[in-house]
This record gives sequence, C-alpha cells and structure tokens, in this order.
Amino acid sequence: MAACFAGGEDVAQEARQLNDQQIQQYIADNNLNAQSTGSGLFYAITQPQPNGQVVQEGDSVKVHFIVRLVSGTIVDSTAGAMALLAGQTPARLRPDNYLIDITPIALGFEEGLKLMKEGEKATLLVPSYLAFGANANTVIPPFSVLIYEVFLEEVLSEEEMIEEYIVAKGLNVTISTETGLRYVRQSPGTPDTAPADNQNVIVTYRGTLLDEQEFDANDDSTFSVQVGAGRVIAGWDEGLKLMNQGEAGIFIMPSSLAYGRNGTQSGVGGVSIPPYAPLVFEITLVKDEIQQIYEYVANNGLQGDTLSTSTGLRYAILASGTGAPPAATASVSIRYTASYLKPDGQSQIFAQEMLAPVIIDLESTETFLLKAAGIKEGIQLMRKGERRILLMTSALGYGNTGQQNVPGRAPLVVEIELVDIL
Repeated sequence: MAACFAGGEDVAQEARQLNDQQIQQYIADNNLNAQSTGSGLFYAITQPQPNGQVVQEGDSVKVHFIVRLVSGTIVDSTAGAMALLAGQTPARLRPDNYLIDITPIALGFEEGLKLMKEGEKATLLVPSYLAFGANANTVIPPFSVLIYEVFLEEVLSEEEMIEEYIVAKGLNVTISTETGLRYVRQSPGTPDTAPADNQNVIVTYRGTLLDEQEFDANDDSTFSVQVGAGRVIAGWDEGLKLMNQGEAGIFIMPSSLAYGRNGTQSGVGGVSIPPYAPLVFEITLVKDEIQQIYEYVANNGLQGDTLSTSTGLRYAILASGTGAPPAATASVSIRYTASYLKPDGQSQIFAQEMLAPVIIDLESTETFLLKAAGIKEGIQLMRKGERRILLMTSALGYGNTGQQNVPGRAPLVVEIELVDIL
C-alpha cells in the first residue's frame, strides 16, 4: 500500500491516519451506520435488497454513482445519477458497466461493489490508499478520501448473459452439457458419424461475441481440426464430438470452455476477446478423413471391393497376382500413381511413375513413398503382378504436417502395380 505514496513510509502513514480521521468525521457528521472492512474501506448499505443477486468475479455489473470529496465537491458521476440516487426519474440515464476483478477501477470501489447485491444503494468511504493515493488530477487532490454514492442496478453472471442471448435470438437448444456448452442443431448430418478423439475433421465456422462482433471466421471448407487433441479451445473439442458429418449448428460456450479470465487479443479485424466472454460459434462439420474416403469409394464404384486391415488401411484389388508377398527386407519394382484427397472431394496427384517401373528398398527410411506407413503396409500385402488401390487417412500417410507437396491431414489414394519382387 505504501508504494502508492510519494515521500516514503512516513508520508504514507500520516496520510493513512488523516484519511481515517476524515472518514470517521464524515460518518459522524452524516449519521451513517457504516461498517468497516479489514482493508480500511467503510460502507453503509442505504437501500438493502436482501434477496438481490450477489456479485461474483467475472460478473458484468451495471452501476450508477456519484463521487465526492469529503468537502462535498463532486469529482465524478454517471449520467443521471444525481436524480436517480435522490429517488427521481432522470431525463438521461447512462450507467457504467464493469467486469468484476477485470475492469481496472479503484480498489476500494471494487471492494465495495462486491459487498453489495443487485438493486442495492450504498455509500462507500474509500481512503486514498484504496483509490488514487498520492496521484492527483485537476479535480482530485493527492491523498483524497473519496465518497461513493452507488446504485447497483444489475448483476449479470455469464450464465444469465448466455440465457438472455438464447432467448433474444429465439434459439431452441438441442443439447446442454454439464460443462455449460449449449448446442443448437440447425441441420442434421449423416447418423452415427460423430468423430472420435484424435480424428481429423474439416469444418467451416464463424465466431462472434454475444454482441455479434465477429472475431474469427473460415468459410472456404479447408480448416482441419484434430478432435480432442487439445489443439483448439475446450468448447470446440467437446462440441465437435456432438456433431455428425454434414451437420450444421450453433455452439454457445461459457468462457471456461474458451479463453477464460485472460481473454485473448488474437481476434481478427481488431476484435479482441475480453476476459470472461461467452462465445458463439456457427460450425458446419464438412467431413472427416474417413468420410472423404467413403465418398471416394462410393463415387468410384468400389463399395463391394474394399477391404481393410487392423491398422485402418483400406484397399481394393484391381488385378490379382501370384506367389508370396515380399519380405520386409525385400526390394520391389512398382508402378504407381499417388494422390491426396482435397476437401471438395477431388483428388490431386502428388507422385507418379506409370511407365518404367521404379525400384524401392522396403527397408529404406529415405524413400518418400515409404514415409507413409500405409503405402509400405500395402505393398507388403501384395503379390507379384497384382494391382491395388490403397486408401488411407493421414495417420497412415503424411500426418498432420504433410510432406513435400502433400498437405497435412490429407487422406491418400495410391494405385500400385507390384511388377516384381527382387
């Protein structure tokens, strides 16, 4: 506390004693039934509301006030507060809004607000060491006691802000979870296709605050997310698992599932996310990698021909071969066309050798093709002369980061002919 005062601890102590005397004199002169807190704040609830909502950290409060010096000089006020606190109807009324423990206001003022309930009026007697200390301005001298007359009009918790938003928008909540997440399903997707943990999905989304300020959006269907991996905010990890492929909906999430007490400055367009801000996301779950593979299989007439291995590799035999599959230490000659699937369902060739066969050593760790575990697995299942289509998620391909000209989180389709085993 003493650090607030210029002139060292002696001056600070003198100011503290003077402030205490001034407060006691004000209480006596105005016949206030004031109570003291351990910090040095004195307060009197002048219009109690025993059943009013108490103030908690992160709550949004709507406050009307007048601030005076002990001399009676008004140094600050909200619009219309003078008439309001006198029991009259002001011509113009505009309260201040604060987030408790977040908005920077005088320590004593904030402490006093946390002692009040919604609908109450109070007088707060704030010593300078809980206000502006030795700092002076054109209206407040240094070491000044401040007298706040306060009307706490409204206390809104996050939960209440979210409920007000839902009612105002006329939304019908489909799912409410124990964490406070609300989901409004707008259009259903394919039943029983909700993603599991660590599964990659593709989404479009738009994120806004409750006042509809947009802080982020992605409308080109190319944003890929690994579900449940902790790489996005908790509300996303939880919410995406409630959606099926092709589904669209709105998520309303409390700050505990978003950016919490700190908020973030990373919003686009100059819009930051304040502390304790509930968020609204409009999300469409476009498709995950498995769904992309299913669509490829269906669109290419492979439904009845596709098999899968224990690792999740899918394959279709286009032409049978003979003999035994190659050993893990063998070299083989192959022809191939390797493609990755784009979010729009189209395939893009990234490597090809369909004329002269290419020889590869199955033990090689440098061969680009074999860096995809699914391609290596697929070759080791083939026989001489066989042709196959291999279909694999990025977990068996080039992973979340990709390789060379293959993007991350891209399913692969590889047509291979095993020409010979060497």
